[in-house]
Amino acid sequence: LSTNMANDLIRLYVAPQRIILEPLNQEGTPSIEIDRASGRISTSTSKRPDFNPKDKLQDIHGIIGISHLLSGGHLIVITGRQLAAKVHGHDIWKVTRTRIIAISPDNSSLSAVQKADEARYVQMLEHVLAMDGFYFCYDHDLTHTVQRLATLADDTRPVWVRADERFFWNKAMLQDIIKLKVNNWILPIMMGAVMTEHVPEQRGAGAFQYVLISRRNCRRPGTRYNVRGADKDGNVANFVETEQILIPSKGGACASFVQTRGSIPVFWRQTADIKYKPRLTLQGEAIEVGAAFRRHFEEQTRLYGTVNCINLIDQKGSELKLGEVYENQVRLYNNSNVKYTAFDFHQQCKGMRFDRLSLLMDQISTDIEKTGYYLADNTGTMVSKQAGVFRTNCIDNLDRTNVVQSLLARQALAVQLVQLGLARERRTVFEMPFEAQFKNIWANHADVISKQYSGTGAMKTDFTRTGKRTTQGAINDGINGLMRYYLNNFTDGFRQDALDLFVGNYTVDTHHPSPFRSKNAAYAALAASIMLVIAVVLLIFSAVLPPAPEVTWLHSLGMMLVWVVAIFGFYKGLGKFGKVFVDQPVLFLKNN
Repeated sequence: LSTNMANDLIRLYVAPQRIILEPLNQEGTPSIEIDRASGRISTSTSKRPDFNPKDKLQDIHGIIGISHLLSGGHLIVITGRQLAAKVHGHDIWKVTRTRIIAISPDNSSLSAVQKADEARYVQMLEHVLAMDGFYFCYDHDLTHTVQRLATLADDTRPVWVRADERFFWNKAMLQDIIKLKVNNWILPIMMGAVMTEHVPEQRGAGAFQYVLISRRNCRRPGTRYNVRGADKDGNVANFVETEQILIPSKGGACASFVQTRGSIPVFWRQTADIKYKPRLTLQGEAIEVGAAFRRHFEEQTRLYGTVNCINLIDQKGSELKLGEVYENQVRLYNNSNVKYTAFDFHQQCKGMRFDRLSLLMDQISTDIEKTGYYLADNTGTMVSKQAGVFRTNCIDNLDRTNVVQSLLARQALAVQLVQLGLARERRTVFEMPFEAQFKNIWANHADVISKQYSGTGAMKTDFTRTGKRTTQGAINDGINGLMRYYLNNFTDGFRQDALDLFVGNYTVDTHHPSPFRSKNAAYAALAASIMLVIAVVLLIFSAVLPPAPEVTWLHSLGMMLVWVVAIFGFYKGLGKFGKVFVDQPVLFLKNN
């Protein structure tokens, strides 16, 4: 692996005329100087001149990049970090605090509208930076799986050069730094999840470290109803690569098992329109859909080998039609390395019969054996290679997908522990106290991945945590469903724009008019949501609170009926003109 290490401690000087970033623990690495008047960025090996005591000085942990807005560049740096895991001696850090610094101290040339837009762009950047799930590592390539890293063992290129661009979230922001050709200043940031547990010896099983890493694709970022399906290049919404790593406490052996999730790779939409479940529509001509589908799986098979597609959507209604298109595309693609299995999760598991998931596990048992997993012995030599991957999806690629992925990981875990000599037989794993830790880490992981896409924690995590469906879990799912409804309809336009701005899908141009909707539209959306909430609350009060002595039960019942009719009429009206009230993205229009 490359020994090129990114600067892990930097002193930031912010003066009226310039900004200087000075590495504190790497001799020979030049400083970065930014002229605040011209915006020019350069390197310097000369000794830092004395600064005025009034100048702002701060120690930081890395540069995320420079975002160019209306007044010029905005430097984004990491000011807080938390150790998420130590894997093979490498510290993996989670971003906990950041700072945005306008390079130009003077924005007087901007109009009032431009100043308002500039403030909104900064809010968008702050929103993305505050999301849970940004990780980095100074001396290790976090964007690749253990198996891919093994194939890159002789690659001496800098970490950022060989990083997997699918998971290199700040590459667009780092272009100004990349042009300086000083590798130590370039720090890839990944979005996803990193979790770990150190498991002591227990019930005849050896001690080991369990690591779960998820990498979210930045090529088609977005929110639940604003980004669905594939684009023309084959990139899909909510694509996440998840890797389970086992490291015995003694020796140098290692095992890994990789899965993926992603939206059904055809052109389809489900645009928020106030309705609880927006209408699903198929898009595009057959030739275009087929080309995008082919591009998607050409990349997937090149990266992972055989792709075992598990489709968990309903086999009725609009989801049935989408599933038929998916299955037909697999048939037309006619590639033996792409396999397809349909399993109607809701139908098979209705009545909280999640034990029936064993039917799916039996159905794909042969594919599980053929897919295998990565295994390296105590010398680091590859003993076995994962020959394929399970690509699981439901409609959102969240709740049902999480459940099935945890079951696949559990099966792989049992086999891997035996192969590593950490357990005598597979069933030993399911009798270990670690079983509870395993379920919790997967449920926590599901919540993080869900929040990044839908805005709320995952559903059905009661099964992931306990192995069975519970009434309380169903109630929690109902609460999450209502939260998703509100967020997806009234806040996700802003979130979508923020993500597109962050990854570079949208470029701010001073010569273009303001892209944002008038405040009247925003106020209408806010007013609609508030009125609906008030009507529901008043209905609940009418039903729960006891009436005054002088009020008859007939009068109370009449009032309740009034509120029911009002809510129904209001909801139907919103449904007819729903898209007017929904918070829609405006910066970057998707091509499907």
